[in-house]
Amino acid sequence: MVLGDVVSGLDRENLELVLAAIAHAGGSHEHSGMTLHEDGTQKAFTHLTTLHPWP
Repeated sequence: MVLGDVVSGLDRENLELVLAAIAHAGGSHEHSGMTLHEDGTQKAFTHLTTLHPWP
């Protein structure tokens, strides 16, 4: 199966659920990032928000 073929027939509401499910399965709700000082040195870790929240 090709993902584009599967999701192309979905309405926006269901497509939004698929996007949220993929973001969650990929662990985007657990990702962290790094903030930097103005000189580019590392400052602290921060918790990033999910790429696509549950509707």
